[in-house]
Amino acid sequence: MRICQKINQRGFTFIEVIIAFTLLLIIASVFPLVIKSIPILPPPTEQPHKFQVELFFNQFSMEVRETSEIEVTGDTLKLRKPDGTVTSIEKHGKLIRRRVNQQGHDVFLRHVSSVSYQLVPHGVIVEIVDTNRKRHERRFSFVCSLEVNS
Repeated sequence: MRICQKINQRGFTFIEVIIAFTLLLIIASVFPLVIKSIPILPPPTEQPHKFQVELFFNQFSMEVRETSEIEVTGDTLKLRKPDGTVTSIEKHGKLIRRRVNQQGHDVFLRHVSSVSYQLVPHGVIVEIVDTNRKRHERRFSFVCSLEVNS
């Protein structure tokens, strides 16, 4: 007597292959919609955003607070600190850059058409015109240190 043994063959049935292929087609058809919904960064603009201008003015304010003497030469502002270092903030192409003792190239603001400085008592007025002709202006004051001779 012969006993029939079922041989366990591993593999996929035709129905399993059809189900897997159907799932693959559904995922492939939804994939372009998912890709389109991902936000893409906008191209860089040729004008500084309001946030960048405010950041520039905040950094500039910190520089002015630490200064003891201000000198304006054309579109360059020189800030002399009590320790003797001279920080210059100048227009360089379409940038405003910061240099310490005529060294370095720290970019403060991009997309600048013009910059002007006007000395006022105990401070300076900074006016920036960006490449989109938008004008930004702010006044900065510095604290004078008074020496008392006894």
